Amino acid sequence: MNKILSIILFSILFISCEQEKKDILTLSDPDIQKITEYQDTKNVKELIKYFVNPNKQLRERACLAFGSIQDSSALNSLYTMLEEDENIAQAAAYAIGQIGSPSSIPILQRILTRSMNEETRYEFFIALGKCGGINENYYLVSNYNVGKDARGTAWSLFYLSRDQFLNNAGLELAVKILENESDNETKLGAAHAISRSELDSPWMSLLPLFIIEKNDDVKIALANGLKGMSADSISPSLLENVKLSSPNCQLSFIRSTQHLEETLLIDYTTGLIENNANINLQIVAAEYLALYPDEAKLFLNKTSIDSLNWRVRSTLIKATLSINNDELINYSRALYNKSSNLYEKGELLIILSSLPGSKDWLMNEISMHDSIVSTYGMEAVSNLIDQADNDEKLEYAPFLLSTLSSSNDAAISYSAMLLRDSVFISTSNSDHLKEQQAKLSMPKQTEAYLEIEKTIQFYAGIDELSDPNPYNHPIKLDSLAYLESIKGFLVSTTKGEILMEVNAYDAPGTVMSIARLVSEGYYDGKLYHRVVPNFVIQTGCPNGDGWGSQDYTMRSVFTKLRYTKGAVGMASAGKDTESCQWFISHSPTPHLNGRYTIFAYVTQGMDVVQNIEVGDRILAMKIVSN
Repeated sequence: MNKILSIILFSILFISCEQEKKDILTLSDPDIQKITEYQDTKNVKELIKYFVNPNKQLRERACLAFGSIQDSSALNSLYTMLEEDENIAQAAAYAIGQIGSPSSIPILQRILTRSMNEETRYEFFIALGKCGGINENYYLVSNYNVGKDARGTAWSLFYLSRDQFLNNAGLELAVKILENESDNETKLGAAHAISRSELDSPWMSLLPLFIIEKNDDVKIALANGLKGMSADSISPSLLENVKLSSPNCQLSFIRSTQHLEETLLIDYTTGLIENNANINLQIVAAEYLALYPDEAKLFLNKTSIDSLNWRVRSTLIKATLSINNDELINYSRALYNKSSNLYEKGELLIILSSLPGSKDWLMNEISMHDSIVSTYGMEAVSNLIDQADNDEKLEYAPFLLSTLSSSNDAAISYSAMLLRDSVFISTSNSDHLKEQQAKLSMPKQTEAYLEIEKTIQFYAGIDELSDPNPYNHPIKLDSLAYLESIKGFLVSTTKGEILMEVNAYDAPGTVMSIARLVSEGYYDGKLYHRVVPNFVIQTGCPNGDGWGSQDYTMRSVFTKLRYTKGAVGMASAGKDTESCQWFISHSPTPHLNGRYTIFAYVTQGMDVVQNIEVGDRILAMKIVSN
């Protein structure tokens, strides 16, 4: 009898599981495709119709769509979904948080008094942080109990901090959470809340927590929060603890203590460069030394400059050029002339342009070189104008106005930005700017267009920047099912291989666009033009300077996915301006959550990601099939 009963129960369970699998909708489903289309076209009316669809997954998907569209006209409809099934309530809370209206606060708080599962309450708390202001600090403080809603509270504090609404009450609560909670995700939220805050750092409370912390992500965030440390807190035992940490943790610690010219720190940072530590760690160590030119000079005098990594060398040369002798100046000029590394050449152009009498030489070099070097040159022009008086600034007016008609997107953008100085109003006018703007190829030159538009509005005394790009790159719905065959991308670089797994269901239009470019070989040979230690590596620019694009823009797609270590996101010049550039995060970067599309995560090769330098290349990028 027991045997028969077991067979019956097993059969029921098997049938139930099979039915559940059938109920899970994919990109092949016509309704999922329709919702994808309505999200892409921002069709609010048709999406809201799905809020009453019998299928729970479709209701959830329709709610999530508003996390990307962010249309406040949908709020009342979204509020009704907060009392639905848990998954639907989570999706609605996420969308409400993305819209960010303060009017949502009392509704979220009222429903939070009811019983919901932990994950749903977590999404509600995050929505509170995104919608809230100063008063939400006090709400979180008054409702905090150890263990209860701690994760949601911590991340709510983070989003308040990200938008600069964290006050001292919230800051004290973040410290309290770090002292009382053991869950790593909870501690991570609290630590990032503190590190993003512009309030005085509670570093004395954080330091003992930093020393004993075992989780690398949390320790990195705690290191970022140690800004403001005093010199007497630096000890050999503390530095030994730091040295045993990951490279990203060490460089975060160096950044937090860069205001301290302390012998132990100087010895530590010079040792990192001398011992060829992780390249990003070397760069940040050099940035520390560069703040103290005399120490940087001593270091250069005792080492072989030629043996240094080019970014380390450029950073130290820049710091010491003004206090060193003609020998270093001549060395830098010779290096500029012979270097085949365009990024190094660009850095040296910035350095040499700071020497007296270099203005005409700089402008000539900008006109003679390709986009990478000339982009660095425009940064140098920006630096010189920032330091000039009004009469000296006016001498740059003819150059800036002529550069507006160049073929270099970066040069156009920099010129437009620099012309937003009231001293130039007498030399230019909106008609001239509009004439140059009309010559741009849209949407390919979106960034240049936007910078000129900002300058036009500056001259007119208004600030109403609108989206210059009409909807121009619809998702091919009949190809969505194909995405289910794509597992990810294999990126072969000059430093090794990176394997990333895509999230086609979450960002179908993005994955489809990247896959098309990959199949065409677009990314083969592309340079990593941007590397910010313990932040991101970025590639995909056709110009190699970060200002290039394709002749289309895509919609931004924001979901509940988070920027953890190895998240792969789309670069943009603002919402719905994404094209072909993408980046990989070195470590958790939660301030990007809900602001930049995530389309993949690195599953193998994070060691390669951590060692990529500016100027490294993608040798080949291939689609990996399921």
